[in-house]
Amino acid sequence: MKKSRQTASDRHAQLIELLKRRGYCSVVEMSQLLNVSQMTIRRDLHILHEKQIVEVTYGGARFIASKQSEPDFDIRTHEHLAEKQAIGKLAAKLFIEERDVIGIDSGSTTLEIVRNLPNIPLTIVTHSLAAANVVAQNRRYSLIMLGG
Repeated sequence: MKKSRQTASDRHAQLIELLKRRGYCSVVEMSQLLNVSQMTIRRDLHILHEKQIVEVTYGGARFIASKQSEPDFDIRTHEHLAEKQAIGKLAAKLFIEERDVIGIDSGSTTLEIVRNLPNIPLTIVTHSLAAANVVAQNRRYSLIMLGG
C-alpha cells in the first residue's frame, strides 16, 4: 500500500464526509478510497467511534445521524478549506480598517479571517484560543481574551 502524506485530521474529515454521503462503507473500500492501510482505517474509525461520530460494524462503519454529533474543531477546520480561506481573505480585505475593534467567535471560518487580517493596529476580542494564538504573533494587534 502506498504511504499517504495526509494528516489524521484530514483522513477523519474525509471518512466523516464519505460516511455522511453513503451512510455505510466497508473498511476495505475506505482503505482503497483514501489510499491507506486497512489498519489505519480501523484506528481512525476507533477514534471517531470514541467521539460518537461513527458506529463501527463488522467490516465497516456507518455515520451516526445525530444533530449533536458535530465533528471536532480540527476536523471542521479542514472541511471546505478553500471556501473558508476565500471568505477569510475577502472579509479581512473588505471590512477591516486601521484601529478597528473586532469580535471573533470560535468558528473555523472566523479563524481564517484572523489568519488574513492586515498588518495594521487592531484590537481583537475573542474567546477562541486558536484565534488568540494567531493574534498573539503580531505585535500590532491588541488581544482581549474573554473567559468562558
